[in-house]
Amino acid sequence: MNPLCRLIAIAAFVAPAVALGAPAPEAVPGPRYMMTHIEVSPEATAMTLAAVKAYRQASLKEPGAVAVDVFQESGHPSRFIISEVWRDHAAFVARANSPAGPELFAKVKPVEFRPPDIRIHFLFAGTTYKAPTAGNVMVISHLDACCGGTPTLEAAMTSMAEAAAKERGMVRYEILDQLPPRNNHARLYEEWASERDYVAHNLSQPVRDAFSRLQEYLGTPYDQRLYRLAN
Repeated sequence: MNPLCRLIAIAAFVAPAVALGAPAPEAVPGPRYMMTHIEVSPEATAMTLAAVKAYRQASLKEPGAVAVDVFQESGHPSRFIISEVWRDHAAFVARANSPAGPELFAKVKPVEFRPPDIRIHFLFAGTTYKAPTAGNVMVISHLDACCGGTPTLEAAMTSMAEAAAKERGMVRYEILDQLPPRNNHARLYEEWASERDYVAHNLSQPVRDAFSRLQEYLGTPYDQRLYRLAN
């Protein structure tokens, strides 16, 4: 089974979530946000970009597709993120019937450094989707809480979203929570009008306070990666 179909199957039928008393993924309302990380040999960057763009075009023709955006990491253009938004869980699950995913993964398999990493989320806090603007500062980060730190993670994410809404230069600020039972994993998508605004946000007291509270619960080191729009 290709990675996309496997992840969709997991999202549709997650018994542990029910066993733990958490809602099943299909019971969580709202759009589905999917981020796929692909890293290939630098020599294969142009080929992979063409394949990813073909995937985007095919995916946007599917029922329920809201957006499919392609990003390349600044300084490492052979690292890609495909950021997708689907109308709801049903549209996302129906996505498994499309050949676009298997075709993309087959093309990049000979040159990939690792298998594609696919994460499925819902909007926890922040702004709703709007199309990214080339030239803005785009940041995608992963947050992972362990040791019973999920409530602290959720509180930190809420406070950061509330603070970002008032900051100069904030274009888009989405805190995406991974579907149950992985709700201790989160993905941040930030878009700022300038690097100065992005730096000011990181130095702001609400962000400093949030990460001070969260530090002892981080399951993986926190890092921010900057991207550019490849559309």
